[in-house]
Amino acid sequence: RSYPDFARLETKVSPNREYLAVHARDRRRGNRMTMLVWRVVDGCLVADMAPSKDQAIAWCNALVWAPDNNMIATSYVQHGPPVMDPAGRYGQQLSGFVRVWDVVNKTVRRLQLNIPHRAASLTFSHGGILAMGGFDGSITLVNVNTSQVLSRTRACKGIVHRICFSPDGSALLSTGSGGADRFDPGNRGSELKCWKIPEEHTFAHVLKLVSGALAPHLAPPGLHSVVASFLW
Repeated sequence: RSYPDFARLETKVSPNREYLAVHARDRRRGNRMTMLVWRVVDGCLVADMAPSKDQAIAWCNALVWAPDNNMIATSYVQHGPPVMDPAGRYGQQLSGFVRVWDVVNKTVRRLQLNIPHRAASLTFSHGGILAMGGFDGSITLVNVNTSQVLSRTRACKGIVHRICFSPDGSALLSTGSGGADRFDPGNRGSELKCWKIPEEHTFAHVLKLVSGALAPHLAPPGLHSVVASFLW
């Protein structure tokens, strides 16, 4: 396909390999950040979403699907006025925000967080938690349904480039750089860390809640079948 009216194209296939998400600034819609989702098998467009109001955006630097194939999260870096750093170099003041796209209901909303969240990397857990790896070296866990910040920790001195949950959500892997100044040769190394996630935020905890709610109504074979279907 050709996208003559799109700028800064980002694409990602869903976890079940059934859908392709294409995200870009659409010049036909006043440079709004647009999300298009196609079904891979027949090329049918299943979702065409764009926020009703938009701001000037420099770039989208991360796009990630949720494991249930029904939700997409994107993070952005936005340019502000010029500033001078301690070394005397001029640059632009940067801020960031995250959007959540509901593929089923074809809606988009911006996460309203009361903390800085210029995210360099994103990942979903099976339990509905969004992890954000920051340009400031932080890792933040957020409930995407309520925008509640569950935890925030410092992972490295530089940028958290990649993050990934374990399948059960009990651990989070992160890679980050040693420092924020990319011009410093001493900051070219990387750090790989494994973080233990509190049990109340894991997928195993969600399964316990599901099992507890269904146990009075289902015999063990039926209960195990329902939980297995929910898991996969």
